Amino acid sequence: MVYLAPQPDQVLPETEWLEHDIEAMFQGNKTGVGLKYLYQNWHQVLEDDSYYVDREDRELIKRNKEKIAKKVGNGRPVVELGCGGSDKGIILAEAFAASRYIGVDFWFENAQASADISKLIPSEPLQIDFMRSAYDWGQYEETVLVVLGSTISNLVARCDLIRAEEVLEATLNKLLEIAGPDGDVVLTYDTSETAEETYNTKDHIDFRKGIFAIANAETASTHLNPDYFDAPAVWDAENRCLSHNLVANTAHTTLIGGQKTPINFGQSFVEGKSYKFSRKIFDDAVKAVGAKTVFVDQAEHMVIQHIRRHP
Repeated sequence: MVYLAPQPDQVLPETEWLEHDIEAMFQGNKTGVGLKYLYQNWHQVLEDDSYYVDREDRELIKRNKEKIAKKVGNGRPVVELGCGGSDKGIILAEAFAASRYIGVDFWFENAQASADISKLIPSEPLQIDFMRSAYDWGQYEETVLVVLGSTISNLVARCDLIRAEEVLEATLNKLLEIAGPDGDVVLTYDTSETAEETYNTKDHIDFRKGIFAIANAETASTHLNPDYFDAPAVWDAENRCLSHNLVANTAHTTLIGGQKTPINFGQSFVEGKSYKFSRKIFDDAVKAVGAKTVFVDQAEHMVIQHIRRHP
């Protein structure tokens, strides 16, 4: 399928690739593309007190917004990828006196909610699967691209890459391409290697098992029983990521892509990956893609970093 840039009045369906991705997951694809389909319910995770990402993100943004604003300059458009329904990107946009805020999300409801928060800056929501779909990002000159929370940890710019270093380089190249030659990228990322307990709370497991309800509701040829699966998050030290797995707790036959598919007890499938980048891995990747760090600060687990390719 060839993707074309959507016209202003064209909305990309959130589930256009859902059936393909569900089938790939149960055929053993280990990239992990299922998590993005759950982001419409982002608030269910953020209500969990053990989830440090949002708390530390907000701390870093508020602490450093003026410092970064001096380096970014005023009056530029701010594009926030994976904005959710959060106000964090708006905090930065207002600090930068942005000319426009473009909230981009896989789910249109989230992009709309985020855009609606701004009272001071002209805002517009944009629904697009930004790592998979083409779009004319060049219409926004001197863009400040914002990627906050765990968004970058879940992005995979190329589906054949698994290792953290390779994933990060490919993803940074994609983000810098979107920002353009005169653009800046401000992002936050997670360094924690001990987050298994955080991601294995009941709230997180229930959240990740929501993929079954979405698949059953949105695809006529797939039916999955969530009671037949557990959903553990397991630290993958080799690839430096939490692998969010679906593990069959019952041998059964299910319907996937219109085919009756036997599932064995203990069979494991990768729903998604949350990469944890150390400062060294991140700095090495920034250099490898020909960019430089303009500003960086760190909380306990999260890092905020401002990078660019231009001098």
